Amino acid sequence: MKDKPVILIIDDQVQNIELLEAYLAPGGYEIIMAFNRKDALNIIAANQIDLILLDVMMPGMDGFEVTRRVRQGEKNRLLPIILVTALKEKEDWVKGIEAGCDDFISKPVDKLELLARVHSLLKAKAFNDSMLNYRTELESEVTARTEQLKQSLQRIKTALLHTIYRLSMASEYKDEETGAHIKRVRRYSTAIARKMGTDENTVETILYAAPMHDLGKIGIQARKGNLF
Repeated sequence: MKDKPVILIIDDQVQNIELLEAYLAPGGYEIIMAFNRKDALNIIAANQIDLILLDVMMPGMDGFEVTRRVRQGEKNRLLPIILVTALKEKEDWVKGIEAGCDDFISKPVDKLELLARVHSLLKAKAFNDSMLNYRTELESEVTARTEQLKQSLQRIKTALLHTIYRLSMASEYKDEETGAHIKRVRRYSTAIARKMGTDENTVETILYAAPMHDLGKIGIQARKGNLF
């Protein structure tokens, strides 16, 4: 949780917002106001909001629909939303839950109840944020370590292939045609393997193995510049 959690109050009635602000401001919360759903959605998109207090009965788009709109984005999937309403029917409360709200506060608003519910949801959000940050850092560390391993493996593969090429050069030293033949076999073998649909792991194995098929000739005694 930040030093000053940001609470967005959405209500088309100025006096309702001012009342909630009067209750919350002494608690050290930063209050942002929106008087219609358009302004509210723009504010949510442009700011880091920690909690929303949302009136249900508003013209144009009610609080249920605003809640659904907020929940559409992955960014605000865990953003706490409290519906502030005079509606008391069970069906209305179920509708709010289905839309994605986290809690309800009935009008007229009780100050102690408001503060308790806000504090509880902000505490839960702070925990969720810390877990999300931890997961992000862990994923970043895993990605970095994986990249390091890939680079190390590539260096090993490069060194191995270099060794194979040096052995091929040794063959060329005794018989130039044999050395060239080793390289051609490597290229042809991998090309044929890919054409046959062989998986890349097997193709890579062939890449390293094929050049070594004639290396035994290095140990054959030379006579008159040719190998037996």
